[in-house]
Amino acid sequence: MTAPPGTPAVIGFEHVSKVYRGGRVALDDVTFSLPPGGRLGLVGESGSGKTTCVRLALGLERPSSGRLTFRSDPYPRGRRGLRPLRRQVGFVLQDPYDSLDPRMRLGEIVAEPLRSAGRAVPGRAPGEVAGLVAGQLAAVGLPGADLRAHPSRYSGGGRQRIAIARALIGSPAVLICDEPTSSLDVSVQSQIVNLLLEASRERGLALLFVSHDLDLIGRITETVAVMYRGRVVEAGPAQLVRSAPRHPYTRALHDAVPASHPRERRLARPSAGGAAAGGALAGGASRSGCVFAGRCPRATPRCHSERPPTVREQSPEGPRTYDCFHPISS
Repeated sequence: MTAPPGTPAVIGFEHVSKVYRGGRVALDDVTFSLPPGGRLGLVGESGSGKTTCVRLALGLERPSSGRLTFRSDPYPRGRRGLRPLRRQVGFVLQDPYDSLDPRMRLGEIVAEPLRSAGRAVPGRAPGEVAGLVAGQLAAVGLPGADLRAHPSRYSGGGRQRIAIARALIGSPAVLICDEPTSSLDVSVQSQIVNLLLEASRERGLALLFVSHDLDLIGRITETVAVMYRGRVVEAGPAQLVRSAPRHPYTRALHDAVPASHPRERRLARPSAGGAAAGGALAGGASRSGCVFAGRCPRATPRCHSERPPTVREQSPEGPRTYDCFHPISS
């Protein structure tokens, strides 16, 4: 259930930029918010800035400028200050083969968020913890799982279920999913997607879902932010952005050549001699114009020299924004 209008966002990015050493711009003036119980998708090619957003949301890095908030409060500094925040954030990685320690047993893996520095969970008996773990595994489709087993016993889909159980056992307020289905077989992907949607709806859990796949994002999330080279170029209701994009880059994502894996997809109509696909701009590169101008079939000289303003429009589905001088008409 999505929170009523006016409820403070669980996670908020307000004009956030991130510049790394050497002047490499990973994020440039990014603004979006994730309301309690809402589902927001970040979509774009590799190098568009999605992973940097995730790292900032997890408190692994700090923005170079702008404001990053959790329930309207600025992100705290330091590992100790971040601990209370991180208890409210669950995280599911892309590759379940890398995210689960093969030396640990299922009971240890899933209970990990409930433990601190390897000590027993304060105030909970071992049997109570085991019951919580078993119940959480059953909730993600692994009833009767042997808590003494190692993750090697499970396939990719089973391991991702274990990872989801670990992310949910602490009853977080938000679940961040970074390409959680891209390494799985197509037959298993829909099961994991349905599991995440069910968890979000039943628990009132906010969901930040990161993907290369605009079609997938449109089916999972309520709103979507389309990112390209560190900027949000279009944002709005997921179904609207998916079916009637305004920005040429969103259209290119929509028309992307199908591939067996999202990372292998290429835009259908890159312009000859344009900028390299994806990637943040290196130090010294110009950001005065539209970041997509070098690949856009609709680009004019103005697009290369001026930064497009953010256009806001209202639709029956909700508000939408896009940065483009020559938007695609509906």
